Amino acid sequence: MDQENPALMRYSASRRVARTIFIGSAPKLEAATKGIDDSRIKLGCAQPGETVATFGDALRRLTDQTTYLYQDARRYWYSTQPVVTRLAQDRAAQQPDDDVLEEIRRRLKAEARTRGDFARVYACIPHGEIADEDETRLVIVDPAEPHTSKNQDSAAIRAAAECLNNRGTSPRLMRNTLVFMAADRARIEDLKKAVRDYIAWKSIERDSESRRARPESAFCAAIAIP
Repeated sequence: MDQENPALMRYSASRRVARTIFIGSAPKLEAATKGIDDSRIKLGCAQPGETVATFGDALRRLTDQTTYLYQDARRYWYSTQPVVTRLAQDRAAQQPDDDVLEEIRRRLKAEARTRGDFARVYACIPHGEIADEDETRLVIVDPAEPHTSKNQDSAAIRAAAECLNNRGTSPRLMRNTLVFMAADRARIEDLKKAVRDYIAWKSIERDSESRRARPESAFCAAIAIP
């Protein structure tokens, strides 16, 4: 971390902060009040003539980026178990795109059971499974085929055109009875990120139940799952 920031590198600030937390908090790991106060961390790092704020910056960066550094208000300590929020971030980043899209499809299909004013709602299915009928129906285009505003050749437009023209290997006759809804390409990545976070927290919740995780991990997982 020091290598990435000249201001931190000047004092080896991140290394000194990490060392101070380790030495200052390790003897109190199982104490009622864990950790070392941030003011004592700075006191343990800074030498005469050095800028104290630099060590505060290093502390904030360590808190955001390290896996085993815990924080409670102004107190900091290391644990042998990963910080649950950092663990969730790592797991979310590792989620394959196919798994994320499949979770979105699953939810869309569940929502498709509510028809509203449509005779039927189809979600993320092949055009061969969409009946050729004279009733108005809604077709939710697969999230892997989003639409881009003002783009007449977007993936969603192509998917809709294929569905309008064909039902499987046969030409479609009742073309005017279908209404299409597609994801906005400008927002689909936001949705994918939210789904990745959901899958990650869900896996942590399962782990906390099966492995009897530490109380703070189980609590954080419980409040994060919608």
